[in-house]
Amino acid sequence: EQDAKRAIYYRRDNNLGRATFMPISSVEGRLLQDDDLEYEAGYIGIASELVTCAEKYYDIIDSLLGRTVVADDMDSAIAIGRKYSYKFKVVTLDGQVVNPGGSMTGGSGIRNSGFLVRANEIKQLAEEIESDSKTLEAQQQTLKEATEAKAAAQADLDGSQGDLLRAREEKVAAQGDLNLTESRIEMEKSALAALEDESMSSADRIEGFRQAAAQAQERIAKMTAEADTVKRKADAAGAKRRQIAEQISAKADERVEIRLRSAETGRDIDNQRATVNTLRVNAGSHKTRVEALKKEIALTEAENDRLRKEAETSGELLDSLNKKREEALTAVAEINAERERLSAGSADLRTRERALTEEREQLSGELIRLEERKNNLENAGAETEQRLYDEYRLTRREAEALNIELGGVTAARKSLAEIKSAIKALGTVNVGAIEEYKEVSERYEFMRDQVEDVEKSRAELRRIITDLTENMSVRFREQFARINKAFGETFVKLFGGGKAELILTDEQAILECPIDIKAQPPGKNVKNLSLLSGGEKGLTAIALLFAMLSVTPAPFCLFDEVEAALDDVNVNRYARYIKGMTADTQFILITHRRGTMEEADIMYGITMQEKGVSTLVKLETAKMAEKLGLE
Repeated sequence: EQDAKRAIYYRRDNNLGRATFMPISSVEGRLLQDDDLEYEAGYIGIASELVTCAEKYYDIIDSLLGRTVVADDMDSAIAIGRKYSYKFKVVTLDGQVVNPGGSMTGGSGIRNSGFLVRANEIKQLAEEIESDSKTLEAQQQTLKEATEAKAAAQADLDGSQGDLLRAREEKVAAQGDLNLTESRIEMEKSALAALEDESMSSADRIEGFRQAAAQAQERIAKMTAEADTVKRKADAAGAKRRQIAEQISAKADERVEIRLRSAETGRDIDNQRATVNTLRVNAGSHKTRVEALKKEIALTEAENDRLRKEAETSGELLDSLNKKREEALTAVAEINAERERLSAGSADLRTRERALTEEREQLSGELIRLEERKNNLENAGAETEQRLYDEYRLTRREAEALNIELGGVTAARKSLAEIKSAIKALGTVNVGAIEEYKEVSERYEFMRDQVEDVEKSRAELRRIITDLTENMSVRFREQFARINKAFGETFVKLFGGGKAELILTDEQAILECPIDIKAQPPGKNVKNLSLLSGGEKGLTAIALLFAMLSVTPAPFCLFDEVEAALDDVNVNRYARYIKGMTADTQFILITHRRGTMEEADIMYGITMQEKGVSTLVKLETAKMAEKLGLE
């Protein structure tokens, strides 16, 4: 009994609630004595006999379960209770109860009120909360992934729209390139026509030289005929004929030299044409060389003009020779004595004529060969231009505009081999690198924008937190000052004197620092709150609670035996103070103290007139006082 008393006082002083203690030394159990019960249908046994425990607890088990019968089911329990006039409690295996007096308790076993059942329910609810939290986290993760996927899809859509815009721009650029290419083709056609005109002009000049050569040949034939005539008259020429023959021989040598010069001029023209064609082929990489060659062509054309003038001079010389030949013929007619020597000269002329004929045939063969070479060079130039476009997508004019110095065919081939080796060393070309770079770049831009947004949001949140902290500090300081003032006033009213205050341990961090309570009841000088008695501590806590309610009244408060540790005087003060606060707040008090109940307007009590049957009793003390004329 003493242990139970100390335990009860400990729970009362520490506000731990109520409990029922069963001292081993005082509790005596009573067993239900009825031998006929064991013959009842559905009877299983007395509950205390179905429980095993240490021997010293048997009286407690008998006290709790000694008059409780365990039946198989509800029908058996009702039959047993009715037969024995409901003198004892009957319970079934599934938890249904037939109470003494005939009342029955039952229903769902899960909802039976008991701290073990509630503990199981709390555990089950905690597991459900944990499961729901995991499900919520999974759903939030799914939502986050869906949001990210939506953002990525939006980025892909923006990228696709950008690609479409770029494709349209590329289409416009390609159309412009097509127009430029067509204009370049027209320019190339015009240049080709000019080249063809130049080629025809050169062919005309060559034909003129050929006609001049033919005329010279005709003149040679004519002179040969005249030489035959001179031969017939040579017998009369004599010594003078030899002299004239020598002159004719000299003039013939000059004529041959002129013809040779004419042939050389034709070859020079052909060579210059070949050179021009070669320069046209190499014009793509030798633009500066083209200008030099143009100058050389101009010089060559000037030389051609000079040679043509010399040919004209030769024609004039031939005319002069014809005149002299007429004079010579007259002289030959007069000098027949020189016939034999002229005949010998005529034979020599025939020999030279055959040589010139053979030379002419050789020149004709050389001309044909040069024509074929010209055609081959033109075809090679066309193939080179086509290859230039196929491999490098450059036209001849574009290649000329690049002005690349190759330094000769050998150096160009060497440079080309080195470039091909370098390209091969680069390895396999990643054809999707541009698209990959585009995607990564767009993704980078998107993520950078996201990071900037997050940084801006973080800065904004920090600013908001700073503002809220400042506002909270200001409001907390204001409310703390009001509560501290009200706490001192309330403490004086409840204790009948003394003083109390609240102290912030760190004025610089008022939202985080602890708060000290300094209380000094009247007649005491206490430096530590722990030195106060239990009642003084409780009344100090009540004073602080009332101070907060006076600063910010609540519409409704529920107190559960907060005054249990107070003595009667302090209980009365406590009750009167609550009475004075009912204008702003409604109080519901759970109490066993007389002083608190005396100040209540309405009291509710729980009584058990019949054992096992609870009844609610209501007493409106305020109305009773009005009727009785009491305050």
